[in-house]
Amino acid sequence: MICILTKLGRATMPHTVEEMKEFWHKLGHETTDSGEPIAKTTKFSQTELEAVGKTTMAHVMVDLGLFSSVKQAKNNGWNKPLEIGLHEVTKKKIKFEIL
Repeated sequence: MICILTKLGRATMPHTVEEMKEFWHKLGHETTDSGEPIAKTTKFSQTELEAVGKTTMAHVMVDLGLFSSVKQAKNNGWNKPLEIGLHEVTKKKIKFEIL
C-alpha cells in the first residue's frame, strides 16, 4: 500500500481503488482496474545515443533519472556497452528499450 505525506507531514493511505487510481494518475501513470500502476516503456535508439557519445548503459541510466551522473551509474555496475532489447530495472519498476 502507498503512504502519501500531506502538507501537515502526516501520512494518509488511499483507502479505495478510486483513490489509488487518482494518486497514480496525478503522478502521470496509467493504472490497472485494481489501481496498480502500469510501468511505461521508454524507448531509445542505439544509433542516436551513439551519435551524441552515449556508448554505455550508464548513460541510459542517467537519462532515465536513476543516477545523477554517469560515474555513479558505472560504479553501480552499469559500465557495459549498449544492449539492444527490452530491459527492466526492477528496483523502481522502470522499463526501457534500446532499438
